[in-house]
Amino acid sequence: MIKYAINYIRYKLGLSPDMEFVADQLRKPSGFFGPKITRHMAGANLKLFEFTLKCMRPEPGDRILEIGFGNGDHFERIMNQAPGIKLIALDHSKYLIDQVKDKHRSLINQHGIEIITGTSERIPLPDNSVDKVFCNNVIYFWENPDEHLQEIKRVLKPGGTFCSGYRTATSMKRLPFTGTGFILYEKESWEKILRQAHFSVDSTESFLEYRKIGKENSIELESVCTIARTD
Repeated sequence: MIKYAINYIRYKLGLSPDMEFVADQLRKPSGFFGPKITRHMAGANLKLFEFTLKCMRPEPGDRILEIGFGNGDHFERIMNQAPGIKLIALDHSKYLIDQVKDKHRSLINQHGIEIITGTSERIPLPDNSVDKVFCNNVIYFWENPDEHLQEIKRVLKPGGTFCSGYRTATSMKRLPFTGTGFILYEKESWEKILRQAHFSVDSTESFLEYRKIGKENSIELESVCTIARTD
């Protein structure tokens, strides 16, 4: 609470927030800063989401689990990929879950989108129950990635697909808020972790995008999707 209050005062005074606090909010948005963080994430991650969705290649009737769904503005794009898709959206932020259920109530009811509370190391789904799992900019916050990956393997059907969207460590280090609370990966190091968890890595695709920092400066970011499968 003290950290939150300090950063609220800094915001009101027109000062930049503490970067550790920004990292905490990116991990789990809440309170006054929740809407600002989720709007920022939705815009900043749109191209990466579209790229991950393209790499995932949804098929008719797929049961798809998204880990960490942000503000849910992209749900309709997923549902429009193929007929009969069943989307299950998982997050651990009560703030996000409440906001998304309210904002997208009509879409959720129309398509039977399932919004569930939980974390990716304790996914509240049965074994072998989904065809595809994806996440974007989530793996940085997994202190023990194998624990999360084993849960993802558990809920995936045999031969199921896991698509992880992220930005390379080299790119992320150019951003001002990643010095604390983030575990960063180059493409090869993340592939190695997936293989150690007994995933088969199909491919790693990437593209370059440019992000404005301040009014005049921009940085180059390498955005990546690694496509892996269960045996």
